[in-house]
Amino acid sequence: MNVTDAIETRRAYRSLDQAAITDDLIWDLAHAASLSPSCFNNQRWRHVFVRDSGVLARVCTARPR
Repeated sequence: MNVTDAIETRRAYRSLDQAAITDDLIWDLAHAASLSPSCFNNQRWRHVFVRDSGVLARVCTARPR
């Protein structure tokens, strides 16, 4: 199953199987996210993809400028 099929057939699950996060998967997810609608079509989305748990902790506690 590709990312688009997964998004189109998604359901809420209580647990997920571990999956390898490849560069291709990240690019597919970023592309799918860029197609998301926004209020008044402003598309002010900012997506951050982090693989390192230490960096993720710093991103989560960062304050916006």
